[in-house]
Amino acid sequence: ALALQSGTDFTLPLPQEDQATLLIHDDDPRQLIVSADTRESKIAGYLDSWKRRIEAVGDEYFPELGDLEGLTGSPTLEVSIYATGELAEVIIRKSSGSAVLDQAALDILRRASPFDPFPTAVREDYDSLRFAYKWLFVENPVPATASVNQSSPTS
Repeated sequence: ALALQSGTDFTLPLPQEDQATLLIHDDDPRQLIVSADTRESKIAGYLDSWKRRIEAVGDEYFPELGDLEGLTGSPTLEVSIYATGELAEVIIRKSSGSAVLDQAALDILRRASPFDPFPTAVREDYDSLRFAYKWLFVENPVPATASVNQSSPTS
């Protein structure tokens, strides 16, 4: 695992048969598992704010990465955030095919954290939030497209 900041590990998962239909499952009832595109009223505003922050940091940081001209790709990262807004865990679920772009996604996420604490209504029920986020690195670099992987929390 690559240590990004104390208490945060980044690991590569075992190969999966069909990563396009990745669903995240967990037995922890205090962990809310959603899609980054969720419209669930309790968390939709929080995730929208999270995506805007990631995109803003990516727009600012991407040019600093240097020799990325011509590189394109779409890594999918599984992100876990504690109710305090601290980054709990990040797993590369699907590589972009470029170690440089995968690392860029991890670096942007690290630079953007910590995030805002969860809204009170969410904190009352959940200690952490887990979702998949699909990055899109293109010629005009803006890592922006969120995953459409949908899971429901388990109880």
